Amino acid sequence: MRDKVAARRYARAITAYAESSEELERLVGELSEFASVFAESAELRGAFLHPAIPDDRKRNILKEISRKMGLSEKCVRSLAVILSKGRIKLIQDIAESFSEMADEKLGRVRVNVTSAFPLSENEIKKLEKTFSN
Repeated sequence: MRDKVAARRYARAITAYAESSEELERLVGELSEFASVFAESAELRGAFLHPAIPDDRKRNILKEISRKMGLSEKCVRSLAVILSKGRIKLIQDIAESFSEMADEKLGRVRVNVTSAFPLSENEIKKLEKTFSN
């Protein structure tokens, strides 16, 4: 429970850090992408979470990965703070909380449609049009 609270605190700070809706959108995608890479790479998790690896080495790894991923400077700075505070293991929760907060700030509501039978392409398009307004 404490980890979720911490994740929301970091997400709230990143939300406040974004200066425009476009930047907010970009950060949502970048944090989500980084969280996926972190989750999928045992080697990356090991490097970031191992206490014997010096912090400057961890920062250099972050910079290199961020460069290869094409992450924005704001995303890299946010990740650097999360890493320096020893909270990188929360990146998935932070990314999810940030996405929810961004949706709220942008006035979006996510919906899931459940159907008792398969929908046709036409029905799917009608639903997408209905909920995109």
